[in-house]
Amino acid sequence: MAEKQKVEQQIPAMYGTFRLKGRVDKIDTTNYDSETSTGRKRRAITLIMRTSKDNTVSVPLSAIAQDSVYFVKRDENGKEEERKIIPWDERNTTPLPEGFYPMSRIMVGVEQEIDENGQEKNKSQFKILYDAIEDVYNFVKVGDELFIRGDVTVESYENRRGETVSTVRLNPNQISMRNKNDKLDFDDPNFAEDNSITQPLIIQDVEIDEDNEKAAVNGLVIGRKREGTIEIEIEGKDNLMFAKTLKNLSVENPYGAITLQARISNEGSVGPQKVWDDVFNTWVVPKTRQGGFRTRYVYIAMVAESYDNVTYTEENVAEFRNTFCRGKQEFGSNTTETTTNTTTSHGSEDIWGSI
Repeated sequence: MAEKQKVEQQIPAMYGTFRLKGRVDKIDTTNYDSETSTGRKRRAITLIMRTSKDNTVSVPLSAIAQDSVYFVKRDENGKEEERKIIPWDERNTTPLPEGFYPMSRIMVGVEQEIDENGQEKNKSQFKILYDAIEDVYNFVKVGDELFIRGDVTVESYENRRGETVSTVRLNPNQISMRNKNDKLDFDDPNFAEDNSITQPLIIQDVEIDEDNEKAAVNGLVIGRKREGTIEIEIEGKDNLMFAKTLKNLSVENPYGAITLQARISNEGSVGPQKVWDDVFNTWVVPKTRQGGFRTRYVYIAMVAESYDNVTYTEENVAEFRNTFCRGKQEFGSNTTETTTNTTTSHGSEDIWGSI
């Protein structure tokens, strides 16, 4: 039998990034120590981060134990020089030469240590996500302030009802304690929220609501052998002209790509939690706030010189979709939701909670 050939992706994947500074509002450890249906150990934890007085962001972490961990050594250009495969149970006890790090790793600095000057500092280490979650579980508490950054994965899938939806996953590659002498002051009139995703996308459609001074950019994201869709909302009269420009560009070239920066916003956990009802003379919870919250991505800015009308075409996108995305949604879906995250690496296989 002929050996199955590995199919290479011909068009570039659109890698997004995120960053946020926030205070831990809640830590969900319900599924910290659990098992999969096949009996593998799993660790999961969710950090609810307050990034402003009126906004929170959910950062879920989840990883499953594997059979082994890949450690690699790279040259100054990031090219892999050498690889070692270590059994899972020996991953933290096997001595390795200097320069070897887990292939898919996260910088975690939530444990504190004392430096040579007697000052407290973060004990920052590269770890696989499975072990990083243990550090978060042991050392992070409600009220701590963290800096978190990483990659964004946008991916479509079919849910149990047979509907095609998209997930926007935050995949941290750094979780660090913030300087205790630089506390976030949400009540400071000069406070500026540091919370955003930066995501390249192909402009599929732009819906404009002139009356309410709003617009929505529906974008296709080409990932690594996968695709997804994301909606970025544009608010304010000053930004409507930009929305109209994007709409014109999408008409001129339906495969034109652009990189947008947006704030992560959660309805239902922002702003006042109740309003006064004059008819019943009582406080009531608005209907939109019942049953949890919906994550929105609210436009901040365009990345300079990011518009690209050459790289993606009808032909190469169709070839990509036929090769890697058969059976998934038709080009043009714009349903977006946020789910738990998996750990990914631009240069390695996307294996849940692996190496």
